[in-house]
Amino acid sequence: MSPSLNGKEALSWFPHVEFHLNLAASGKKKLVEFDQWDKYSRIVGVTWSGSVDPDLNFFRAEMYANEAGRKLASVLKQLIEQGLKINIITHSLGARVALSAMNILGDMAGEYDHRIDNLILWEPAVADNALTNLDNYDAKKVFNPLAMEIFPYAHKVPKHITVLYSQEDGVLGSDNSYSDYEPVALIGGAYPSKYLSFTTGNSALKEYYKDTRIYDYEKSVIQIKHTCDLLYAGAEKQYRPDECAKLPHAYQVNRYKQEIAALIREEAARVNDPANSPTFIPPLTYLKPWSHFKCFPEEVLNHIIEVLIGNALSDWEKRDNYFKVRAALGHQGNRQTVLGLDKNRKELSLQRKKCYTIHFLLN
Repeated sequence: MSPSLNGKEALSWFPHVEFHLNLAASGKKKLVEFDQWDKYSRIVGVTWSGSVDPDLNFFRAEMYANEAGRKLASVLKQLIEQGLKINIITHSLGARVALSAMNILGDMAGEYDHRIDNLILWEPAVADNALTNLDNYDAKKVFNPLAMEIFPYAHKVPKHITVLYSQEDGVLGSDNSYSDYEPVALIGGAYPSKYLSFTTGNSALKEYYKDTRIYDYEKSVIQIKHTCDLLYAGAEKQYRPDECAKLPHAYQVNRYKQEIAALIREEAARVNDPANSPTFIPPLTYLKPWSHFKCFPEEVLNHIIEVLIGNALSDWEKRDNYFKVRAALGHQGNRQTVLGLDKNRKELSLQRKKCYTIHFLLN
C-alpha cells in the first residue's frame, strides 16, 4: 500500500472504530486501563482497487469487486479454519465483494455453511434478488443480462443476514433532492444506468479479453461486417443481412461462435473437475469476469457463453433495452421481492408482482 494512503479517509476508519468499540465494551475510559486482551475484537478492513470513476463506469467496478471477493474467500477460509467468530459489514459495492466470497464458500459441499455469524449489508449495490437460488434460472435471466446479478450459494454461509437500505442513496437509485449534492441521482442513479451507452455500456468486459483468441475473433468479425457494409449498405441499396450471410467468408462467424463456446467449456470443465478438492478455489482466465462463482453449473455456463458470443461478435455493443436490471437491494430492500410494493409503497399490479416477487425470499 502506498504510504500516502495509510491512515487516510476510509483507511483511518478501521483502527479508530476498533479502538473505541473495544474500549466501550470493556467499560474503561482509557487504553491504559484495558487489561482483558483475550476479549479484544479485531476489525479487519478489506479494500480493493475498485475506484474507476464508478459514476460513469459502475460495471467495471463490479467486475473488480467479483475478483476481490474471490481473494476474500481464501482469507475467510483461513480465519474460519482457525475457529474465529466472524461478522462482516459491507457498504455499497462492498456487498458484491462479500457476496462473491460467500457465493464461493457456499459452493464447497457444505464445508463452510453457517460459518459466518452475521453478514450486514449496508446500502448494498447489488440487485434486490441477489440473494436467491438457481431455481427457474431462465426467468431470472431477464434481469441478469451479463450473468452477474445473482449469488445463488451466498445465503448458505452466514447464519444471519441483515440489509440496511435507503431510497435517499442517489448512487443506487433516483433521488430528486438537489440538496443532497448527488448529480447522478437526478438521472436515476449510477446503479440502474450501469449498462447504458452513456456510461460506456458493457465495454469494460472487452478489457478482459485483450491478447486472447476471443479478441482476435472480434477483430475478424468487425472486418467481415465492414465488407458487408461496403457491398450491401450503399445509398441506393437497402442493407441486406441475408445477403451478407452468403458471403464466402461469413461462415467464419458461426465458426467463431463454436470456438468461443469450446474455450469456455474447456475452462469450465477444468474448474468443475470432480477431482479437485471441494474447497479448492481454481484460477480463472476466460471466466475471470465471473469470479464470484467457484464452479459453473450448466445453466449459468450456458448463459455466460451466450453473453460472451453475443457481445464479442457485436463489437461489445448492445442496445440499451437489452440491459434490463432490477432495482438495487440497497435502494429498495425487500419491497418488490417480498412485500409487493413499488418505491412509493403502492401495491404492485398482479403482473408486476409475478415478475418481481422472489419466492425463495418469501420462503
